[in-house]
Amino acid sequence: MRTNIKDSVMEESAKDFEIIMGEGQFIGDRLLIEPVQTTDGIPIYNCYLEGKSISQLRQATSGEWMQLWGTLEKDTVQRIGKTIEDRIR
Repeated sequence: MRTNIKDSVMEESAKDFEIIMGEGQFIGDRLLIEPVQTTDGIPIYNCYLEGKSISQLRQATSGEWMQLWGTLEKDTVQRIGKTIEDRIR
């Protein structure tokens, strides 16, 4: 799935960062992404909207993004995941 070119990443701190969704669920909203390292080396990404935790995402070994908890739509999970991937490369 391609990320809409309007989806963007904004620097928040050395670790956390913001993304702005260009389409779908949360269009135009700033989501704060907080990467958290895990013991198995595959990070979890906490997602916040207006200071409230809304979801936790993780990339499977297959490359697909999974929602560990939350109520995001599947296409939103993939769009956020793609934006995270672009940010961490």
